[in-house]
Amino acid sequence: MVVVVLLVGGKGLRLRPLTENTPKSMVLVRGKPLLQWKIEGLASLGVKKIVLLTGRLANKIEDYFGDGKKFGVNIYYSREEVPLGTGGAIKNAEEIILNALDESNGKYFVVGNGDILMAGVGLGELISPLRKNPKLVGSILAIPPRLPYGLLEIDENNYITAFKEKPILEGQWINAGYYGFTPEIFNYLPEEGDIERTALPELARRRKLIAIKKNPKLWLAIDTVKDYKIANQIPFDKQHLVII
Repeated sequence: MVVVVLLVGGKGLRLRPLTENTPKSMVLVRGKPLLQWKIEGLASLGVKKIVLLTGRLANKIEDYFGDGKKFGVNIYYSREEVPLGTGGAIKNAEEIILNALDESNGKYFVVGNGDILMAGVGLGELISPLRKNPKLVGSILAIPPRLPYGLLEIDENNYITAFKEKPILEGQWINAGYYGFTPEIFNYLPEEGDIERTALPELARRRKLIAIKKNPKLWLAIDTVKDYKIANQIPFDKQHLVII
């Protein structure tokens, strides 16, 4: 099974006061840490190795999860002493990630943002195109955006004919924060900086990056207190909805 790398070093400034003394990925969602939902979901999919890229308040994550055995996985840690950005954080963990890879996973790994709740996407879907096309270095999960506002349908006489509450914007795609990579990605990663502004645009320019278009059962980035409240209203558990 593929190695999964989770970016969990965010400061969570827009989630304050919830993140005043708590890592962003450790805020409680329906009674347990957000990151625990993700780790348990990954374990239920057969993932055995997870690398956590930590930063601020890293000790609280490390103390809670330890080596991961009680959650059915092996957890490895790469800590940022100073913020390095998403690309720099992955680059900083290069040796740990490469050591976690073995022949059973074909030297591919998945990277995901630790503040996203997602269900209904198979990790193998991110890796499959990389196995089929050796010229590719990475894949990006692409999902249709949902507008934050309702739309009005208005006829030629300006009468309102229908309401569409926060519709999905068909034909457009956003970066869902999950990636599949080969080890060649480390040749493109910066020592410091965000992957979305450095490595990914360069890979796109070289046509070494492919989109995996999906419409997941659930996708929620927990960036604000409003997002956090929404997450706590979702009636999920790992028996019915696998969260990754």
